Amino acid sequence: MEGGSIDVDMLKRELRARGKPPNATREAGHVYSTQRPPAAVAEEPGSIFGNSRGGPLAGNRARGPVPTSDAEVLPGDMGGLHAGQVRSVASRATDAERVLDLSGKQLPRFPTAVLRQLAMMRGPKGCASALEAVSEVHVSGNNLVRLLAGQDEQAQGEEQALDADEDLWAQLAHCRTLDAAQNALSALPEVLRLLPALRKLKLSGNRIDVHLLDELLLPDGPAARPDAFLSQLQLVDLSENNLRLLPAALLRAPALHTLVLRRNKLASLGDDSLHLGGWRHVSMPSLTYLDLSANGLADLADMPHVLANGGAPELLELDLSDNELHAIPFALGHVRSLATLLVAGNPQRAIGRKVLELGPAAVLQALRNMTPASGGGLTPRRSGPDTPPTRSSSAPFSAPPTLPRESAAGAKAGAGPSTEERAAAQKRLAELSEGLRVDGVGRATMSNAKRFAVKKEIAKLTKELGSALDG
Repeated sequence: MEGGSIDVDMLKRELRARGKPPNATREAGHVYSTQRPPAAVAEEPGSIFGNSRGGPLAGNRARGPVPTSDAEVLPGDMGGLHAGQVRSVASRATDAERVLDLSGKQLPRFPTAVLRQLAMMRGPKGCASALEAVSEVHVSGNNLVRLLAGQDEQAQGEEQALDADEDLWAQLAHCRTLDAAQNALSALPEVLRLLPALRKLKLSGNRIDVHLLDELLLPDGPAARPDAFLSQLQLVDLSENNLRLLPAALLRAPALHTLVLRRNKLASLGDDSLHLGGWRHVSMPSLTYLDLSANGLADLADMPHVLANGGAPELLELDLSDNELHAIPFALGHVRSLATLLVAGNPQRAIGRKVLELGPAAVLQALRNMTPASGGGLTPRRSGPDTPPTRSSSAPFSAPPTLPRESAAGAKAGAGPSTEERAAAQKRLAELSEGLRVDGVGRATMSNAKRFAVKKEIAKLTKELGSALDG
């Protein structure tokens, strides 16, 4: 070294001459302990790290952790992660978005050690710990059979481990989203009912038992009113779960705006897990998006008439595509709020290909022009003890007012929009509906005011397009 500078070439030669660090026992799921003081570094004659040359690095050796034969085990189930990964995941969960991301790691068990690590870390103002501040938990794409180990899985002498894990989950006071898609879950732990901020459950690609789900959502029985937990849910995705019965409890969730049930095995909507009569007892005042596609549905039961009578007054999009419907009930055309109805991929013949190609507004208008005799499907049902309430005994729903048709002279005056204008309006309507759907299924970005404005514009476009087709 000259003038107090380091000879870089000599430094490289010294490091290469040392070779790899000594081998030490490294068990799966562990890292080397940092509790012992670092071992002394052997000095070699002529080495730039030794005292013999009195270089500027003398006495300033690295003071970081040095591997030993001991291994570190963090408290809590590490779920196949090693301690370094646990700390890394916990550290990333303290950034601005507060997202605990454990997705795509092929974990066999949920690593509660991460929750425990966050519980010991300082949280932002207003939160007792970093765990309390977590806003989303993502564990999709793993091999989880359950989120919380059962009592029968506790090792001897660890009877209190389950209670300790439940206490950790209960500290997720600000968690709004649980994404556990693409696992092997059959049930959810009851401790989720203690999370006051939970709004979104993304459970696609699992093995959810619909009976256990309904017991979680309505623990006091089917006759009970929705409690705080069920009342706070806004989005539930249960696609690809091989469901054969409707999760009836969700049909009574007052704040739910998005319900995704695609790619299950719901052959009929007349059956449900609580035997409440399916859609007869529906009360979903906030529902805007309902996906029932690719279920093999051959019978919609009472759903069309319940929706037409205001069972879901905010419903904007209904996806019935890729089912086995031989008729599309004309009652769906009289759901006042509905802006998008998807029915492609069904064996029905009442709505022709040309109408389908014109878009959702044309499909809705075609249904509104139908009568039971014209192939519209289900016959309007009379009032009775087993049917939903209706406005009158002779008409189970009230159709929206139909605008009077223009005379030939009025039509020649050119009052209606051109073909290009209708196409542009249909494109805009599809964009708005898709944006609203994506915002509901994904991470919410729209404010409540923005969502209201989008819904208002969708309703306006739907009315304009329906009037143009009617004329």
